Amino acid sequence: MALSDSFDGKRLGQQWSFFNPAQDEYRRLSFGNGAMTVQGKGSTPRDSSPLTVIAGDKAYQFEVEMEIEPGAIGGALLFYNDRLYVGVGSNGEKFVMHRYG
Repeated sequence: MALSDSFDGKRLGQQWSFFNPAQDEYRRLSFGNGAMTVQGKGSTPRDSSPLTVIAGDKAYQFEVEMEIEPGAIGGALLFYNDRLYVGVGSNGEKFVMHRYG
């Protein structure tokens, strides 16, 4: 299964899933012009119900391109569960490191 996604449809590829999703979690997503927009949730990775992909390899790389709206924070995580994760976030001006576990 390919892990990359062009986001050119109206739904996520089968490689994507939310961690601990609420029933209406997919309402946070929108698609257009080959991009996906995710409405934020929570104040830390722990309570955000992050959108995840399970990497089947021990060696991998990922690329993320973000356009961060004023007042918002975006980022990328290596996420195992709400008690074990590491990542980086940004509000477009400053970076924040996330470590827990």
